Amino acid sequence: MLSHPHIAISLKSHGTKGNQLLANEKFLFSDSNRSQRIRNFYPNFIQTREMTAGIVYVLTNPAMPRMVKIGRTGREIGDRLADLYTTGVPLPFECEYAAKVKDQNEVESAFHLAFGPYRVNPRREFFNIEPDQAITLLRLMAIEDVTPVIQKVAENVDLEAKAATEKFKKKRRPNVNLWTMGLMGEEIVFRDGTTTAKVVYDGWIEPKGYKPIDGKVSLTSYTKELLSLPPDARPNVKPYWTYKGQSLSDLYEAWEDAGFPNRSGENLE
Repeated sequence: MLSHPHIAISLKSHGTKGNQLLANEKFLFSDSNRSQRIRNFYPNFIQTREMTAGIVYVLTNPAMPRMVKIGRTGREIGDRLADLYTTGVPLPFECEYAAKVKDQNEVESAFHLAFGPYRVNPRREFFNIEPDQAITLLRLMAIEDVTPVIQKVAENVDLEAKAATEKFKKKRRPNVNLWTMGLMGEEIVFRDGTTTAKVVYDGWIEPKGYKPIDGKVSLTSYTKELLSLPPDARPNVKPYWTYKGQSLSDLYEAWEDAGFPNRSGENLE
């Protein structure tokens, strides 16, 4: 059985060339070099069909922790967001990133190939990944960042729920505070493997080379500086840092599972 039936169906509709690509499906997707093979081979197929421009968005929902909704639409985005906010969804979705793309189908296929193992339900576009993982991939195919516009539309889906959403977020998932998590005085490492920072009182950090004149430095502000992000960016900092080989994402989830205890007077060992 083919590992990617949605691609197989599309390929069959392209005659001889489609059959040739279909015959190579196992070759393309079954080995450790599949990403490079896809880049070299798959664009030839993309060029054989009509492209459909549209908006692809990355959404999260405070009521659905550790879940990312990836969607696409060629119609009015407000209508699509309203459709998602059904009676079975307690809080509105929030837009983490959105972009116009040349070809919605190509982007969808890329997400399925990259995050297929983390897809919660094959009939739904929900993935158990960090938002930044989806955003990084989408940026590569974006022709225009429309995040601020979509964020505004998302906020207007249910204005009355805004206060309830903020209250729920504060109660459900507190901000990352490495001091409260028990990392006081410990060193954390950025994803480049060389940049480090020391955790100090109340969750502030002291990057390597820190001087008192620098004042208080937050993990978020320093991460944005390292990533060259704009001041209004809202990055999820956890995937970018590790402590003794463990990602802060994993440490935060363990902290959440324990009920967010105050560990400021203890360490993790």
